[in-house]
Amino acid sequence: MSYRDSAFHLRDQAARRLLQPAGLDLVPLPIAAVIAYARLIGDPMEVRNTSVLQDRLDRIALAISAVATVHAREPGESPGVSRADLAAAIDLLRRSGVAFST
Repeated sequence: MSYRDSAFHLRDQAARRLLQPAGLDLVPLPIAAVIAYARLIGDPMEVRNTSVLQDRLDRIALAISAVATVHAREPGESPGVSRADLAAAIDLLRRSGVAFST
């Protein structure tokens, strides 16, 4: 990696830190939805219809964003949820008994 490329890389890392609060490990919201699906419903790979799976994941992402703080990430990237907030959100959604499948 050239010096110039290294400088751009460091600049990009610094920009990410400005967007992400210190010490916060963010999970992109689409990944958080898949994790929540697996913990609340079951293996998402068992759903054969991709449009049904996408609808369920969208509903779960919306539910997560309603009960957890969603943080901005780098421009062009999906917003994220901290790991701690995700765990708490999944627990709250489990206890609420919300149904995400049709």
